[in-house]
Amino acid sequence: MLANDVHKYFDVVNGYTDSTSRQLGKLNTTVLCDDSMRGKLSDAIKIGLHWNVQVPFVARYMPVAATRPIHCVSQAYCSAISVGYSAASARDWAPFAKLVLEASYEATLWAGVLNYQRTGCNKVFLTAVGGGVFGNATEWIVDAIASAVAAVARCGLDVVLVHYRRVDESFQRDLAVALNRKGAGHL
Repeated sequence: MLANDVHKYFDVVNGYTDSTSRQLGKLNTTVLCDDSMRGKLSDAIKIGLHWNVQVPFVARYMPVAATRPIHCVSQAYCSAISVGYSAASARDWAPFAKLVLEASYEATLWAGVLNYQRTGCNKVFLTAVGGGVFGNATEWIVDAIASAVAAVARCGLDVVLVHYRRVDESFQRDLAVALNRKGAGHL
């Protein structure tokens, strides 16, 4: 669809994306400025899913006792553009990185809707995909989450933002503003 093998907009090596300002300039002006193409690219982005998989540990390195009930979860595996490891600037990556984030979060929440219909569990836990060292701007992540939540707002999901330590307060505030702006309520 992008014909990246021909146009060489970016390279992917060991899962990390890299490009130059010139290459991304071509991508941004010839492909990503077309709303129809953006929609097609967004629809083409895939996430990995594990459905109804047993949780084998109650805590790190502590297996579940055989007498405990089986606990199963479904998990989405998503990725983002590795902006922070690239020679190109975040500004050059922004249009493509935002598209990838939006598609990843929306696909995750639609998977959450399917899981809710299958299992009756409406909880979805989201992380800040592409944040930190991967260099996706907090604003991009916040907007992508808000757009995805707005897309499934009437589906009854209970969406929770999580972090391995704690969710930054400014991130929570920015997300609340973005959700309100998109008419998506709150998390």
